[in-house]
Amino acid sequence: MNQHDIETLQIFNEKADKIFTSSFVEDFKNNGIKMNIKIDGGIGHIPTINIPDESFFDALILTLRFFIQDNEEISIRNLNEVYNKDNIKKELKDEFNGTRNELINFLGFNCHINDNGKSYSRREVFDIFIYGNYAHHTKRKEYQVLKNNKFLYPMYCYEFTNILLEYIKSIAKIEAINVELLNINL
Repeated sequence: MNQHDIETLQIFNEKADKIFTSSFVEDFKNNGIKMNIKIDGGIGHIPTINIPDESFFDALILTLRFFIQDNEEISIRNLNEVYNKDNIKKELKDEFNGTRNELINFLGFNCHINDNGKSYSRREVFDIFIYGNYAHHTKRKEYQVLKNNKFLYPMYCYEFTNILLEYIKSIAKIEAINVELLNINL
């Protein structure tokens, strides 16, 4: 591994540690997440959700952007270039690729929300929230459609929170792989 690759892994791990100590993760550890839907006599009520505070999302996503946007060297997709070099130990390469593929597969599945016959994939929900509300406004119209549905919006928020937690789990796995690779190369 060259010095640039070593620095890339170190920066990834620094940003990962920032996520693990974020207010979002702390709130999740203390309070968890849950959703309740009460159906009373066949009439559905607006679901109630217990998820981290909105300000915790803002703080988390500011750092998460390093891992999801490909203009960053430490994005999970760009880290693929480091791990798929010939001089990387096969076991570590396989662990990284397995973790990355698990995340890709998770994002590819549809949410269990039927919105007038439309079912979004987890990736679509993630993108709508990230690029419609938190990081950019390129998907603002799509986000507003979700937000204006008072019954389904809490379910989408709950699903988005679960997607963020899956990203955090994947980042934690990759950080552990990075530590092992750095220990070999330092």
